[in-house]
Amino acid sequence: MKTAASQNKLLSLLLCALGGILLGLATNQVSGVALSPLAWVCLVPLFFSIKNTDTVLSFLGRTYLFSVLFLSLVITAFVLRSFVAGSLLIMISALFFTIPFWVVHLLKSKIGFRKSLFLLAFIWPAFDWFILERFLAMPILSINANQAALPWLIQYIDITGYTGISFWLIALNAFIFIMLDDWLQLRKSSTSKPAVFFSKRLAILFAVFFLPPLLYNVYVKASLPDGFGGEIRVSVVQSGYPSYETAGDLQFETGFLQLIAVTDSLIAEGETDLIVWPESGVPINLKGEQEILNYLFRKVLEWETPLLTGTIDQERLGQIPALQQYLERDYKIYNSAIMITPQLAWMALQENLDTSRLRVYRKQNLMHFTEYVPLSETFPVLSNLSIDIGGETNISEGSGPTILNFYSKNESVIRVSPIICWDLLFTSSSSKSTASDAKFIAALTNESPLGDSFNTTAHEMESFTRLRSIESRRSVAKSSTTGYSLFTDPFGSVYGKLDWYSVGASTQNVTLNSYSSVYSRFPNSFPVLSLFGGVLLFFFSKTKSRKR
Repeated sequence: MKTAASQNKLLSLLLCALGGILLGLATNQVSGVALSPLAWVCLVPLFFSIKNTDTVLSFLGRTYLFSVLFLSLVITAFVLRSFVAGSLLIMISALFFTIPFWVVHLLKSKIGFRKSLFLLAFIWPAFDWFILERFLAMPILSINANQAALPWLIQYIDITGYTGISFWLIALNAFIFIMLDDWLQLRKSSTSKPAVFFSKRLAILFAVFFLPPLLYNVYVKASLPDGFGGEIRVSVVQSGYPSYETAGDLQFETGFLQLIAVTDSLIAEGETDLIVWPESGVPINLKGEQEILNYLFRKVLEWETPLLTGTIDQERLGQIPALQQYLERDYKIYNSAIMITPQLAWMALQENLDTSRLRVYRKQNLMHFTEYVPLSETFPVLSNLSIDIGGETNISEGSGPTILNFYSKNESVIRVSPIICWDLLFTSSSSKSTASDAKFIAALTNESPLGDSFNTTAHEMESFTRLRSIESRRSVAKSSTTGYSLFTDPFGSVYGKLDWYSVGASTQNVTLNSYSSVYSRFPNSFPVLSLFGGVLLFFFSKTKSRKR
């Protein structure tokens, strides 16, 4: 008896491990082939494992094991960069990731295990929206980003947003679990019925979960292009230089001059309407370095093309807040992006324009415990918990959104919405600007702090870029220091992609669009409606159970 119980326990743990590994692998690629479909069944082994789990400790242990293995494959680069900090991040994040599963444990005795699984599908979008985006500010732990590699299946997120994928994935996994569970029971009692049963359920699965998204994909691709507003040429530049791995003069001289050289080459090859450099392309307080700023002005005039680049911005303070006092600063630091147009450059050089008042975009969403430590503004001593992965730490959160303007070669005014790295993970940054009349999005990123030994994070940043394109129906031109630099169209398709840790530029046509998607106008509606629907489903199921 004890041997059988031990074997069952081991099997349950193996099922949990299998589920976590499947979900982790779904975020990766093998020889350029996405493993996204693994997420369609990743929760099925976990559901079998917790089906008959009654004790709190056993349930916590199994869901925690699932979460740890999933996150270990997603944020491996953090562990390789700093083993202690990365491991702590995984262990703490895994605790939060088990929270939605507690819905199943708490409610299965009231409405049944199977109904609680479908209720989980309604709860998870609210979890994504509140816990990961608002409370933890770590959307990289999301369950849904892996599906971005299948844009033909997720076009509906221009209505629901990324949380709609979470709903779809949980419900799909629950349906497959119930289908397999019933099939296994039928096999014990009959040899002829299981095959017919399985065929019918597969037909229902396709009709419910795959046919509607596929039909919507056909519809939007046939109807939306009529409302697009032309194209421009945009160049993204990738220096291939890990700018955060060194500092000071070497960082500036190597990375910055590499960008200059690549840009000189791309201008010699043909015209472009906009040049986009990556995050921290000019890794200094540009407005405070007049000599370097004048050099850039002269280069922009030489190129006769606007330049959007990442930089550092500082704001002098009259009254110094507690955090800045603790850091012995009389200023705030912002991770920023600045647009330098030929017109602006000419005015600065010829008419002594006051460059200290140049308009910049300041990054709104900061990476916790690297750029910013939560609650450190109230308790400055917490700033010592910041993990140094290169670059500035304890920087301030910007406000926005900011739309930057430039003239195209045909002298049309183009409005672009700049976002910087971690902003890509937060739809609140892009939905406000794309709900206005921004024509496309320029994303400036730097994946180099996590090193070149594991590129899962680079794949995820590509996935978030695709999600933002579909949600907003905007093209994205993404420039990264070390990759991936790429373009996405309003349907999330990737093109013009530069290899990881390569040096070069990619110049492509970018579709302009002023159409505001449903999600851009109502970005919080689906998780709220989903939560409300979950509450109704719970009370309906409970009432039905009482009547029985």
